[in-house]
Amino acid sequence: MAAAVFRAKFTVPSLPADYRPRPRLDRLWRAWRQVKLIEVTAGPGWGKTCFLAGHARTLGDRVLWYTLDDLDRDPAVLTAHLSAACGLSVSPAPPLEQLAGIVGRLDRCRLLVLDDVQSIARADAARAILGRLLRYLPDDCRLVLAAREPIALAGARLQARGEAAGLSAQDLAMTPDETAAFLADRLGAGAAAPLAVRIHALTEGWPTGLEIVCQALAEGEPAARAEVLQRLAAGGGRWFDFFAEEVLAELDADTRRFLLLTATLPHLDREACERLTGRRDSAEVLADLARRGLFTVPVGDGAWRYHTLLRASLRHRLDRELSPAQGRRVRRRAASLLVRVGEVEAAALDLVRAGDAEGAGALLARNVRELTGTRRPETLALALADLPETQVRKEPALLLVRASLAQLHGRWDQAERDLRAALRSKPPSALAGSLQAHLVRLAMQRGRYEACLRAGRQALSRRTAFAPSDRGTILTAMGVAAASLGRLAEGAGLLQEALAIARRRRDPVLQGRCLFLLAANVHFIRGDLAEALRDARQARDLFAGLGRGDLACHAEGVLGFVLAGAGDQNRARQSSLSALQRAEAIGYRQIAGYARLTLGECDLLAEDPAAAAVRFGEAYAIAADLGEQALANWARLGLAESAWRLGDRKRAAAEVARSLDLATRRRDQFCLARALAQQGRLLAARNRAGAQARWSQAERLFQRLGARSELVRLRQWRENVARSSSPSSPSSPRTASRAAPTRRTTHAARTAVASVTEVEPLHLRLLGNLEIDRGSRPLVAGAWRLRRARRLLNMLLGCRLRPVPRDQLIESLWPESDPDKSVVNLRQAVFQLRRVLEPTNAGEPVHVISEGETLRLDIGRGGTCDLLLFEAALERARQARQAGRQPVEHAQLQEALALWRGPYLADTPYDPAVEDTASAVRHRFMRAAERLLELLTSRGAWDELVTLATRALAEDPLHEPFARSLLLGLLRLGHRQDARRLYAQFEARLVRDLDLLPSPALKELAEQASGQLP
Repeated sequence: MAAAVFRAKFTVPSLPADYRPRPRLDRLWRAWRQVKLIEVTAGPGWGKTCFLAGHARTLGDRVLWYTLDDLDRDPAVLTAHLSAACGLSVSPAPPLEQLAGIVGRLDRCRLLVLDDVQSIARADAARAILGRLLRYLPDDCRLVLAAREPIALAGARLQARGEAAGLSAQDLAMTPDETAAFLADRLGAGAAAPLAVRIHALTEGWPTGLEIVCQALAEGEPAARAEVLQRLAAGGGRWFDFFAEEVLAELDADTRRFLLLTATLPHLDREACERLTGRRDSAEVLADLARRGLFTVPVGDGAWRYHTLLRASLRHRLDRELSPAQGRRVRRRAASLLVRVGEVEAAALDLVRAGDAEGAGALLARNVRELTGTRRPETLALALADLPETQVRKEPALLLVRASLAQLHGRWDQAERDLRAALRSKPPSALAGSLQAHLVRLAMQRGRYEACLRAGRQALSRRTAFAPSDRGTILTAMGVAAASLGRLAEGAGLLQEALAIARRRRDPVLQGRCLFLLAANVHFIRGDLAEALRDARQARDLFAGLGRGDLACHAEGVLGFVLAGAGDQNRARQSSLSALQRAEAIGYRQIAGYARLTLGECDLLAEDPAAAAVRFGEAYAIAADLGEQALANWARLGLAESAWRLGDRKRAAAEVARSLDLATRRRDQFCLARALAQQGRLLAARNRAGAQARWSQAERLFQRLGARSELVRLRQWRENVARSSSPSSPSSPRTASRAAPTRRTTHAARTAVASVTEVEPLHLRLLGNLEIDRGSRPLVAGAWRLRRARRLLNMLLGCRLRPVPRDQLIESLWPESDPDKSVVNLRQAVFQLRRVLEPTNAGEPVHVISEGETLRLDIGRGGTCDLLLFEAALERARQARQAGRQPVEHAQLQEALALWRGPYLADTPYDPAVEDTASAVRHRFMRAAERLLELLTSRGAWDELVTLATRALAEDPLHEPFARSLLLGLLRLGHRQDARRLYAQFEARLVRDLDLLPSPALKELAEQASGQLP
């Protein structure tokens, strides 16, 4: 045996020069000090070896490292190498005798790391050696097994005693924050920020993928990084080399061919794979690939998908591996399957690469209306790029598709060229209507509002056969243009007309667009924040239900913008981050810019102007690149506000001056008024007359627009200056923004101010017994002196904080009472509820709000409600499940179930206002718990599963799925006695209460617990 050959196998691997520690994983490692067995299982490139080597190097000579290879399948070779690693002389003794000496030398070792254990996965004798080594391991020594696929060792005893732990690829994957930090370190914070979310979505947190991205981006020009990233996403290059060497080389020829053929499909199920490959064991092959950590992910309902980068590389490799004729056949067959499931963009791309450009063009032209709102812009862009330019220019439908793609990415000039070229080719009447609608919308997007209105009026006056959706597009563009010019009534009328068309024609896409445009361009400007929030949420829910991620992203961005305007920093930040992640994943840069703008507003609300300035700067950079002037103006106003709060008046004045100039040229009345108001505030310290003049101009504009909340804020600034005996200091922004309304303020103004004034928010905990905190102080249970006040509160809570008509409250609470008496009862209940909830120094109600003939509960800025948080987390989990993102779904379900303290308003279970909501909420809890138990089962997270199943079974002791999960978890952890006791109790309860017997599946598990089955 040549010692020099094997010496490297005993050496702890060196760390790369640019290795970054993983604090999140380091905390886990420190928590595992008493753990005897640690299994680290993940495919190639997930950073197993670097993470373990980093910790092994801190132990010096108290660590033993050994890297296995194919030779170690022979037990004699394995024990000989381990003996040499321990410093023992290699003898011809049998392996078990050598093992005794090895165990004796491990008394001085704190950590034994065996890397690449998958090399002996199918060598039973070698695995038996490791099983015995684990069994006789000294008490002070930990064993770490690092492998690319799970290795079956006799570790059940340690698992049952809580002395075993593990890391999977999901644990090793970089989180979005870790990805952002990694990119900032390698590329610089400014360069990495705009691409971080998109890179994370592309690599799915795969560390080696991030490294390859950084190498490619570092070699190119910074200005061209977005294009470099797009080329990387298409596969080939370094991805090709890595997967060829580390994944495909380990597989047999049949499995490699299966991967190549099925990579043409974005989602894989048994039927589709069998059609493409002719194999009847497709599901088994996919399951085995996932088990072995080879970048294959289950997405539920018997479907799978490949890691984004593996699929891209396989598609790139397809043409190299197959003959030209075979490649064309496979791609045509895949295109046929993709068309059936609505994946037109991917089908067109396969047809182009099969050499059928004419068929691809015809497919795109037939689906032009659906593709102008494409959900997969990058795939569509690749398909269009591969079509001959002469073919695209001959077909007006293809020009329209390419123009809509250019509009999505803010390439206005290219979009206009394509649209006008398509119109010159004399297209059919219906297509001509779509082209004209897109031109009108393009004028609005470019900030040419008067031109947009003229073009829209001309288009609608012609005899073109407009489809309802095209007419709606024209009306919505004109509505936004009119509102931007300050003609809110006209803009609202146009948008409402489009909304009526959408509802009449049952067009949910147009309906959702109308709703979020009304929210952002009419209700928000007027200060009708409740209406804006209602419409934005309705639009988001509509698009989410349709599976339209691009439009849901837009609506989520609008919702975040409105929430920030309402002062709800937490929910605004949550919505904006969600919109930003989606927008950057699909390359929707316009919404990515607006999401950054809103995050800047959130930073201002959090009193962090320095962070806000960074966000506004990023938003402005995107706006300048896209030519999006509306976004540019909002970003400049944000930069001015940030500079003023930081005390940099010179910078603030410069930004305001630029904003004034841009708003004047664009005739954007709202931005012009806001810029004048900010300029007045800057002048107030040294030129009060000039400040009052600017404020008078701004006030006239706000009055013309009906911008009530802006008027209130402006009047507060003027009154503060009038009352002040000295000029404002640089710190005055915080004072001004928090100023309380005066008694002279109108009722409408007081209502608007309530949303931005600092009051103690309410924190509601409804899951379990009712608990309410006002600010940081809990309200005692005895605060409810009148039963009617509590019943009224239950009614308002059951309506999810929405306004409730007084008639509905009276009918529900006092259905049999005299009408006059019922009115008095309601008035007394409201009075008593306000005495409990309202601050003692509140001049006007801030939590129990009367609005016309309605009543609503307002938790205030910064307030929380666990029921709303619970439902929001479940909705995010549902969306993640639809998108096939199991780690996100798992995290959101955990977040939701962590809020559960018990049934909804458990202290008043028989109140009619509580019963229906309690039943619905309990049902959602049950379904969420079942789904999380499924995920934990698939991951083998038995400790976590037992904890959750025990908790869930306590909520419903007769629910068999919970009992089955708990029984399975106890068995996997080796607690057979506890499993037998659980089954006996459950069976007795089921027979006693329901006169039923457990299902055969549960009985089978019970027999395993009794040792009757293997």
